[in-house]
Amino acid sequence: MKTFTVPFSFVLLAVSAVAQTPSQRTVIHDKSNACQVSVPADWKPTAGIPGSASAPADQGDLQLSSQPGKTVKPFNEMTQKALMVNKMIENTPKMVLYSNEPTKSDHPITPYRAIVPGKDGTCSVMISVRAGVNEDMVKKIAATLSASH
Repeated sequence: MKTFTVPFSFVLLAVSAVAQTPSQRTVIHDKSNACQVSVPADWKPTAGIPGSASAPADQGDLQLSSQPGKTVKPFNEMTQKALMVNKMIENTPKMVLYSNEPTKSDHPITPYRAIVPGKDGTCSVMISVRAGVNEDMVKKIAATLSASH
């Protein structure tokens, strides 16, 4: 059996990176405090509008809400058509994540919606971003959507 050694400085760097991650994010709660989502630290909560946050330089925003009594179900083809789903990213009982077509304007906005199970219903977030914002960033935000802890 081979033994591998890891330099102490590498371990220290890895621990430091993990320790910094929570401080680099901001947790947003919906108005009933049933759901939460984590956004990059440069996103700012919208004053006076619980469950809302804005990206820097007007590059996007989000709105978080809860739906008591609802359940997450994968969307069938008819539902996807009715909601004008452009791209289905995930479609499971644990999460439905999709985007619609970008708006037709000089500064297009692409809306994304994520829905996950909550405590007594579902948690939903709509993330709208300007063209050029990386979809991976939207996926990372959506991956943090959950019932409040």
